[in-house]
Amino acid sequence: MRRRKRHNVPMANAKEASTRRSVMKNLATGVGAAVVTAPKTAMPTLPSPAGTSPDGPDLLVTQFGARGDGATDDTVAFERAIAAAMQAGRRLRIPAGRYRITRTLTITRGIRVEGDGIERSVLLGAVIGGGPVLQFHAQATDSIMGPMLSGLWLDCAHGTGPCDGIRLSTGGQGAALHQAVVRDLFITNVAVGLALSGVVYRSMFDNITIAGIVAQYGVYCDKGFEDVTYNSFSNIEVTNVADGAHAFWIHSNHSNFSNLTSDGCSYFSSPGGTIRNLAVEGISARHPASATLLRFNQVQAAQGINLINIDPRRCACGIQVVGQAVVLQAIRCFGQQPLRLLELDPQSEGVIAGIQTERPAAMLEDYIPSETLRRWVVQAARSVTRRTSC
Repeated sequence: MRRRKRHNVPMANAKEASTRRSVMKNLATGVGAAVVTAPKTAMPTLPSPAGTSPDGPDLLVTQFGARGDGATDDTVAFERAIAAAMQAGRRLRIPAGRYRITRTLTITRGIRVEGDGIERSVLLGAVIGGGPVLQFHAQATDSIMGPMLSGLWLDCAHGTGPCDGIRLSTGGQGAALHQAVVRDLFITNVAVGLALSGVVYRSMFDNITIAGIVAQYGVYCDKGFEDVTYNSFSNIEVTNVADGAHAFWIHSNHSNFSNLTSDGCSYFSSPGGTIRNLAVEGISARHPASATLLRFNQVQAAQGINLINIDPRRCACGIQVVGQAVVLQAIRCFGQQPLRLLELDPQSEGVIAGIQTERPAAMLEDYIPSETLRRWVVQAARSVTRRTSC
């Protein structure tokens, strides 16, 4: 199958957010403590890659030699298990354990890969060169439909430096990857947590936490961007974003984003797409990637944007908007806030409906040219404009 290339989350207060993030950070740095390791029993006879599980329809990585003891290099065993699952078209299960992975595991078929839960099934990423621990990849003229990944913890700082977590990609003319489901994951201490490139469409990414340290990007789609379209990103948190890094940096046409939280700068480019319920709880980096906290490029509608304790010395601007026929609705600032809440591109136009700030804010009329403001309808925003409508 070929694709044409196409040109109310409850708000926590600062103390609650700090406590929650502290718990996650401690959990991320103590990855081995809460994990149930695989029982030390005799290993069963290993089937060939064409074999099937003697216990039912699922294949287990432990049947191919994976020990899950946190010390043994389980890469070869995983590669054998993946090859068998792809050939047999069966689900691949990763039982409770800590599995050391030293090179990227590549899946080229639409199989299911499931762990026993993020507190039980852990991949210790030690990928040389910093590539992803696991990737779904469609080669030229190939189409991967319906791959699934769930129930895992990927801790990516067990090599000489942080590696990437997960990548979905295509390469070559006619390649496509669609209807993927990636969910219920905990990804820690990464260069890039989740990356998309090539032709990736109609896929769902849900209930994913990217924490520990995020050295470059939490969720990333830009390099190799071709046709990342009609995707859904929901219930994703990116926390502990490092200096110069971004929580989200995404080019994806007609994609929708909901219930996102972070503590770093983000960029969203999604013509025809929407953002609903996005919260930024402070800035973890001493030197953020940008003086602008959020940049929306051609996003059709953004609703429920919450900025919580944003140090204006780190990010002077809250939201920058580029695009026409844009709707911004229900923007809230709690605690500290940027000096300028909105920056509007000179050619942008749309509707701003509802802005509330806890502290006095700079008036839009004081720093946005009048010819730009005339392109916008501004309502219920007395905290940032001298007029109730303009």
